[in-house]
Amino acid sequence: MRLSKRLASALSLVVPNTRIADIGTDHGYIPAIACANGISPKAIAVDIAPGPLAAAKEHIAQLELLDRVSCRLGNGLQCIQPGEVDGIVFCGMGGLLICQLLSEAPAVCSTLSYLIIQPMRDISHVRRYIYEMDWHIEEERLVFEDKHLYEVIYAVPGHRAPLEEWQYEIGPVNWEKKDPLLPALICQLIEKYEVIRAGLQKRKFDATEPIKEVQAHIAVLEGIKWLYNCEK
Repeated sequence: MRLSKRLASALSLVVPNTRIADIGTDHGYIPAIACANGISPKAIAVDIAPGPLAAAKEHIAQLELLDRVSCRLGNGLQCIQPGEVDGIVFCGMGGLLICQLLSEAPAVCSTLSYLIIQPMRDISHVRRYIYEMDWHIEEERLVFEDKHLYEVIYAVPGHRAPLEEWQYEIGPVNWEKKDPLLPALICQLIEKYEVIRAGLQKRKFDATEPIKEVQAHIAVLEGIKWLYNCEK
């Protein structure tokens, strides 16, 4: 079974000998491979849609892993009991939805040892929420695949000081280890804000203050890009 780079990066962060739940599991690749390769003794594959969950169950059955991978139909963490798993994996979901699902299951979150999160958007919101939970980011990965740049976050419990505003956008660990793909991420963010600025400039109402705010974001990111090049 061959995983995409994005999913392989998330799988590589699963702590050996820990139980995981994969939320929005789709085909169930991560829990299946984690158990098949001896990384996890047990896993839970969760999906809100019956079709993908049935496909996951069939795939897991073919690998003769149904005694170790439980397939559950449900919304987020609602079908998981506190203490039932050590880590939760979210791959391919929107960041706002991930934060909502975490906020709806405080009892489960209080028993977790780690989170592995690969959001498709609103990543700065996810990072901010992690620190608001009194968790912190311990590892980050950038993965380029099929012309897309993906971010993978590994977070653990423990209070840390809030990040600088720009760190929520590019990632504190990405910056600390000077990930080779970080310039591409920064350029991507600058382009996003330039599109927003162009849209504001076309508005008929006075958008002076919002434009100033967007320009400030761009200036900070340009400065971070310059620092990256200086420190490399």
